[in-house]
Amino acid sequence: MKYVVPELTPADDLPAQSLHEDKFGGLPWGLPAERWPTCASCGSPQSLLAQLRHHGDRLDLGKAGRVLFVLACNDDISRCPTWDMNSGANSCFVVDQDELAEGLTLPPVSHGFPQGRLDRWLDEQVHPEWRVVRWLEKNDGIPESYPGFFGLMHGLPDGYDEKEYEIYWSGVPQEMKLGSVPFWIQFPETPAGGRFLGQVDSKCCQAFGDNGIGYIFLSGPASAPRGWFLWQCT
Repeated sequence: MKYVVPELTPADDLPAQSLHEDKFGGLPWGLPAERWPTCASCGSPQSLLAQLRHHGDRLDLGKAGRVLFVLACNDDISRCPTWDMNSGANSCFVVDQDELAEGLTLPPVSHGFPQGRLDRWLDEQVHPEWRVVRWLEKNDGIPESYPGFFGLMHGLPDGYDEKEYEIYWSGVPQEMKLGSVPFWIQFPETPAGGRFLGQVDSKCCQAFGDNGIGYIFLSGPASAPRGWFLWQCT
């Protein structure tokens, strides 16, 4: 199966952001302030993990100009269940082009709080920013004819043999990517009707432990897509 991996550069080594770009960490660009999510567990503003633009080949969000935002609580004290796609401690959603704002968006704590509170949040809760300078195309060699094979839980489903099982575990790349199928660290947790978009590893976003992977899914019709996010670690 074809997939793409990002070539990343620290934001500090690049000019200041001036338009929508694919990136991980930092502050969101163009996120409407009223749509910045807060954690359902502790009430803190969630931190940006990834911001990715629609692309017909590598990331189909159903409509040109759309942007996918992935955020999660980054409060180490509260230990909120950011790994759970249904916890409300993380968010994954698509914003249409005509709804996007301009420039970097500041978190909700910037409204009605002293400057010191905002500076502290920016210093403690914003993940280091990495921008994608280009996407590199790859192929993992997994046959396109195995669509149901990657819902494996425990044991093999009917119709698959041990050889196909070995193909899965030997062929699925663990690296950060868009496309192909997820490399599950523990067991499959695909949301009902979910379409796998990509995965983010802990080398870029250190919100998943020392050796973790975050998984991004999309479900629903193209007119109203719903995003899902979860993560696993060893």
